[in-house]
Amino acid sequence: MHQPIGIFTVLTFVLIAFSNALPASADRLDAKNVKTQSSLVLEGVIRGISEGDYDLYSKNFSQAMKAAQTREVFLELQRSLQKNLGKFKSVEYVGFLNQYNNVIAIFKARFTKEQDDIEIRVVLEDRDIPKVTGLWFDAPALNK
Repeated sequence: MHQPIGIFTVLTFVLIAFSNALPASADRLDAKNVKTQSSLVLEGVIRGISEGDYDLYSKNFSQAMKAAQTREVFLELQRSLQKNLGKFKSVEYVGFLNQYNNVIAIFKARFTKEQDDIEIRVVLEDRDIPKVTGLWFDAPALNK
């Protein structure tokens, strides 16, 4: 059970390191636009996980991310999240980072089986047509 989540983290890190992201200079970023686009992207990811819909989950993924996040990896992630954290209750945008020529949107989420906030990071390679190149769910319960 631990290995797929670990592999997921490693794969997303590799995808970020080798993505063809556009340089994101701080003065070119529109914070409201980042919030809007990343929230829409994450909404699809969450709905896909909740409904078991791989196509919805991966709709805004880059080609490299789709190759790494196969249907089997998706199903393992879905099982792990539901088993350890429960169902999604809410998600709130926290902010974003401009790192390594990527926009990293940060959210906090609440789940039915977890009292603490769960951090979700979505890495986007392009702000005009956002494509996900990295995705993390950070929760101690996932490392059990």
